[in-house]
Amino acid sequence: MITYDGLPAKLVLKVVWKRTALLFIVSVIAVVLYRLYDDIIHITNTPISIFGTVLAIVLGFRVNNAYQRWWEARKLWGKIVNESRSVTRQLISFIPDVSPEVRKQLVYRHVGYCYALRNHLRKLPLDTDVRPYFDDREMERHLKRANVPNSIIERQSLHIAELCTAGALNHFQQMQLEDRFTTLIDCQGGCERIKNTVFPHDYQFYSTFFVNVFSFALPFVIASDGSWQAIPWTVFLGFSLGALDHLARAIEQPFENRVNDTAMSAISRTIEIDLRQMIQDAGLPEPLTPKNGVLL
Repeated sequence: MITYDGLPAKLVLKVVWKRTALLFIVSVIAVVLYRLYDDIIHITNTPISIFGTVLAIVLGFRVNNAYQRWWEARKLWGKIVNESRSVTRQLISFIPDVSPEVRKQLVYRHVGYCYALRNHLRKLPLDTDVRPYFDDREMERHLKRANVPNSIIERQSLHIAELCTAGALNHFQQMQLEDRFTTLIDCQGGCERIKNTVFPHDYQFYSTFFVNVFSFALPFVIASDGSWQAIPWTVFLGFSLGALDHLARAIEQPFENRVNDTAMSAISRTIEIDLRQMIQDAGLPEPLTPKNGVLL
């Protein structure tokens, strides 16, 4: 997630410099051709005006749909934060007499779940940042499963059932905790749906294709009087459309470990700090801070 108030120029240029340079060259060619062959070249501006209006509507619709995917991902992780705090609060209030080590194990397993879900969505090694919260035997058992986060919640649920059988919890308290686990799995399922449902390729392809056609046809319309002012206007308008098209592609997949991602690492670290503070654990890590204007 980019945290700058404005986009850094280096990042913008890295994305658009080739396209902007090509637009500049095409616009220069268009002006030169009109100056040399004004009596031969006649291009009406009506079709390009209509095309531009339609393109603006289509592009706006695409950006809006991409943003909805990005925003839903952020809301799902916000809910994971809230449910994590709630389940830990319930564990502390429901079973105050349980050994502190048991309580710590339950909380650590939940922290490990958050990091495992982050890695699962970003397709990173599933034991990275996760292994410290499990003993080796349990960690190896989880790594054998296709869906490690789901395996962790399953073990958490079984552990609660064991505590209930041992009399440390009553059945009503177990049901309340199970409701929390179900909500967490619902959030995980929502994230997996976004991750595994790609934006329609045809829609993406035609949107980008039409933006390019419009951008490179534009100089031959606005340069009809042979004025050099057509060059900066072509570059600016083409850049604007290309930037919107790139924005849609950048945010439509929020779990790809890129600069526009949902900041799952920072959110997971926040969950870890909050939960470990609730059980008065020592040696807490520092919150993650942006690096070069990017928070992952």
